[in-house]
Amino acid sequence: ALHYPFPSVSASSSHLSNITSNFDGKGSRNSFRDRMRHHFTVSCIALGFCGLASAFTAPRLALVRPRTPAYATNYEFALLFDCDGVILETEELHRLAYNAAFQAADLTIDGQPVDWSVQYYDVLQNTVGGGKPKMFFHFRNTTGQFPMVGGKPAPSTAEEQQALIDDLQAHKTEIYRTFIEEKAVPRPGVIELMDEALADPRIAVGVCSASTKGA
Repeated sequence: ALHYPFPSVSASSSHLSNITSNFDGKGSRNSFRDRMRHHFTVSCIALGFCGLASAFTAPRLALVRPRTPAYATNYEFALLFDCDGVILETEELHRLAYNAAFQAADLTIDGQPVDWSVQYYDVLQNTVGGGKPKMFFHFRNTTGQFPMVGGKPAPSTAEEQQALIDDLQAHKTEIYRTFIEEKAVPRPGVIELMDEALADPRIAVGVCSASTKGA
């Protein structure tokens, strides 16, 4: 694990003022996406993750190595949030994005479209980590065969199978990002908890994610 000394919040106050001045408390912050970007940016700058904050406001989450600050901090606690399932309830959006990618590619097995039900995906996500491994597991273990693609024969070689999975994952990621923009909502109480923690000078607040840059 990498450990970085946290800068003091007061040392970053000018940066915080620049960020918060962009939000009038009435307009853009009423949208969930802008509000979350605000919280995330302020949290990252308070922790010294300026590169991470600016990457998010792009808006893409890109984990980067922060510059080591030359000053120490007197934080007593740190509150770190994961994204999937913590800040946002995203698992259903993942499932819908996979199914949309399957439908767009016209995947069928024995004449039936490839579709992951809520019940099946709940088991799958708790069995296999990562998007591509999930699809490989489904086709190799659950169905025992790869699907036909748009009426064409199923990929038979390892290279063809890998290419199909790569293409599906890339398209799924595009769809998922659109869903996040349009459908994502915070879990109950998360925004209030962030507000309370950010207002407490004893608490450092940050967001962690293992997501890819594209997701």
